[in-house]
Amino acid sequence: MQTEKYVRLSFPSFQARINPKIINSPPSTAKNPLGEADIFSPYAAYSDFAANNISAHLNYGDDRIYLTDVSAETFGGTLTGDVAIYALTQAYTANVKAFDIDAAQILSYADSNVDLNGKISGDVSINGTGADLDKLKLFGSAEMSRADFQGFVIDDAKTSFYYDNKILKIDNLNAV
Repeated sequence: MQTEKYVRLSFPSFQARINPKIINSPPSTAKNPLGEADIFSPYAAYSDFAANNISAHLNYGDDRIYLTDVSAETFGGTLTGDVAIYALTQAYTANVKAFDIDAAQILSYADSNVDLNGKISGDVSINGTGADLDKLKLFGSAEMSRADFQGFVIDDAKTSFYYDNKILKIDNLNAV
């Protein structure tokens, strides 16, 4: 019987099981470390943000961190995606898909007084460097179903958007 080997991390707001994998080809060296792991956490929280059933596959090599098959449950829905981070420059690219995210939960988290209900789904590509918001670019599409804004009901709304240089452009907004 083979025993599954894993590392368990536990902090007050984060628990994870990490299954490291041995990479033999090409060989990992001090100058070119390589690593691979499957990550799962039933719960993680940072500040007021929390997520459940977080999973990802991690690869590290050539000074890049790749998170693939990322999935998490948060704000009443599910987020999935992939991320590539360049360790030396902190530049990153990501593709995130959202499914049935609860608008009211997001606004509550943002401490907003806006009265908006409905489910949000979308697909967003993100590029940036570190925490520098001046270099943040994102584009994608979003859809909101069963939207209720202070009694004004929209069955379905769809749009595409682009954000660059602190300017948000919204294209093709359709609402029924």
